[in-house]
Order: sequence, then structure tokens, then C-alpha cells
Amino acid sequence: MHLNIDPGNTVFVDEKMTFVVTTAERVTSVFLKLSDADEVPMEKVKAGEFTKQMSLSEAGTYPVHVRLVVTGNSTDFKNVETVTVKDDIRKILDLEYTTNDKRTKADLTWTYTGTIDYFKVKYGTNKDNLRLSITTTTAKGMLVLADATIPYYVQVFPVDKDGVVNGDPSEIITIDPLIVEVPVCGDGKKE
Repeated sequence: MHLNIDPGNTVFVDEKMTFVVTTAERVTSVFLKLSDADEVPMEKVKAGEFTKQMSLSEAGTYPVHVRLVVTGNSTDFKNVETVTVKDDIRKILDLEYTTNDKRTKADLTWTYTGTIDYFKVKYGTNKDNLRLSITTTTAKGMLVLADATIPYYVQVFPVDKDGVVNGDPSEIITIDPLIVEVPVCGDGKKE
């Protein structure tokens, strides 16, 4: 017995899934059961192939159980697969920054999709090592830059109520140097 789930094991609320069971040709019927819900009969496409299309209206993780029937005798297969249903797409979009008059702070704003409990703003002077961070509950943040003469890199991550990054982060953006250093002449005077 083999179970295939299309479009895969992770879907969104109300997204259609097609379950296909392939088995020996002598199997007369197949029943599908997700978690503790009632089992449902699958439609016989041809000998040895059964299908069922369905969607789930609640987010969660659902173990998939299959029952095969051969001439009145049944065999249960528990936890054949697991389906994860997500409530929405959590994604950070359109991360932008503006500077204040003194050019020592960068104000960040972004848009997002989905239900996001917290936002983790990671930043630093090395694009490959964003080692500093702040957390906020709104789609904005402010960074005080220790050295406003160098570029900083910033990325925002969606975080769930358990503190786990859950969803797609923003692109990494570059905050250009906020203060351009004035060149100094050999006599120490600024040009």
C-alpha cells in the first residue's frame, strides 16, 4: 500500500488535497481517516487505485490512517502520513527605512501577510552575520546605529507566540551610511 498526497503534506486552510492510495488489485475498498475524524470512503479509480479529494477548515497537524478491505476483511494502517494545515501565509514584505534629522537613527517600516505575533529585526554590519536584534509587536522599529558612517544590513522575521520564527522573512536591505565622513587634509583641517 502506498499513499500519495497532492500538493504535498503541508497545505493551507481550505486548500484542496487529493489523496491517492495504490494497492493490490484484490483490495475492494479503501477508507481514509484524518486524526480522530470519521473515516471516509475513497473512490475506486481502477483496480488497485483509490482517490479522495478534501480540504480541512482548521489549522493543525493530522495523522493519516488508511483501512483496506479485501472481501470483507479489513486491515488498518495507522499514521501512514501526517498532514500539516497552516492557517495563513506569514510573510514580511516591503521593508524600508528612513533617517532622522540627526542621522543617527534609522526608522524601519514593513508590511506583512498573515497573523504574526512578534517581529524580530536582525541587523549588523556584516550581511552574512546579522548578530544584533530587537523584537517588536508592530510593523515598525527604530535602530540606533553605533557607527553611522558605515552601512548596516537589516532583515525582519515573523515570530509566533512561542518565540519561534514561523514564516518567510523579508529580503535583507542595506541602510546606507547615514553620515558621510568629510575628508581631512594633511594639516588636520576638514575640507
